[in-house]
Formats: sequence, structure tokens, C-alpha cells
Amino acid sequence: MSLVGRYILSLHTLEKFINDSLHLMNHSDHLSGFYYNKYLLKAACMNTYVETVSNRADSLHLAIERTGIKDIMDSMFSRIMAITRPFNFSYKKIMLAFDYTYWDFYGKSSNPWIRGWTGEDGINGKFYFLTASMVNDDFRLPLISIPSTILEKMSIEITSLLEVLKRNFNNIDLVLFDRCFYTKELMLSLNSMMNYIKNLIK
Repeated sequence: MSLVGRYILSLHTLEKFINDSLHLMNHSDHLSGFYYNKYLLKAACMNTYVETVSNRADSLHLAIERTGIKDIMDSMFSRIMAITRPFNFSYKKIMLAFDYTYWDFYGKSSNPWIRGWTGEDGINGKFYFLTASMVNDDFRLPLISIPSTILEKMSIEITSLLEVLKRNFNNIDLVLFDRCFYTKELMLSLNSMMNYIKNLIK
């Protein structure tokens, strides 16, 4: 496939993800993923907020408020499965790794989605995301990511992602965690949902 073809396919995939996760109608008189793509990509490239680069932020936020995390998660995972289908990962033994990533927050908020920070360099909080990736010696492929709130227990977040992954991958051979995940509650939750699991603590 040519480079231009890959760009078109990537844009189509992003548009499909946005439409499905936010319940937007494609090819209609209403705003949809087709219109939001430009500004989401521009904000991502500039490492800034949609509000900074577009006047469509309010309508995008309203669409997000009307949906749920499960809808966004299911839409993202269905796109990942479609892209990776040629590799037959659904039938191979795979290794998973869980980790947290975060974005800096510079405002003031008591929102449960924002975890408090020191205030150094103007950073008063952080948005946390829990990510599950497929790993092997050659690559690391992010499969699914969800925003993490301070109101939700870590063990519930992880087991909910594992339930989704188990529905699509029949041969999860190894699950990796670093030391921040080492809690009794998580170990008990994992042992109760999976017949056999290894935990690698870095």
C-alpha cells in the first residue's frame, strides 16, 4: 500500500472510532468524526487542548458527556482488532503488559479524573490512563487504554480490561506488571479470574 493509501486508511480508522464511540452519524448534516479528525490530530501534534486549535471543542465535549467509557473502550478495541487481524493474534500465545501513562494538568480542579500533583512547573494535577499492550522481543503494540479515576480501584480497572482482552485473545500466556501494581487485592482478583497467571515484578 502506498504512503497516501496508508494515510487515508488511518484517517478512516480514526473517523470510524470517533463515530462509534460517541454515537455520531457519518455523512450527515451533524458534526461527526470527519469534522473532528482535523482538530484532534492538530491538537495531538501540538501537544495541546482541542480548545486551543478549534472552535468545535464544546460540541466535542458534549458528545463525550453523552457517551460512556465502555462505548469508547469497545470502539477502540474493535479498531485495534481490525487492524491486527492479518497477524492472527487471536490464535497465538501472547504476552501482555500493563502500565499507567499520564498527561499534565495546569488548572485548578477537584475533578476525580485529575490526580493531585506538587504544583512544580505549574503542574497541579495529572490525567492518568491505564494501558494494556501486547509485547514480545520485537515490538510493543498498545491494545486498549482507559482513563483512570481516583474513585475506581486499580484491581477493578485491570480485571475489566482483562475481561475484554480474554474475549478476543484465547491464549494469554503471560501478564507483566511493574512494582506499582504489586498489591494483595490485585493478586487475589487476578487469581480469581484466570486459571493460571504469572506476574513479573520489575
